[in-house]
Amino acid sequence: EGQCKYQDSLSVVNITSWAILPARDERALEAAVATIGPIATSINASPKTFQLY
Repeated sequence: EGQCKYQDSLSVVNITSWAILPARDERALEAAVATIGPIATSINASPKTFQLY
């Protein structure tokens, strides 16, 4: 597959912490945005129900 092309000098963001929020809890997400700032999320898109959304 070749060599890794990552170059530390091109990095513009550093992750300093992370947390797992409770599932389906909009208030927890709202509080995290208010106290921490921007939020990155991921979702499991593998179930058929999501693939046919």
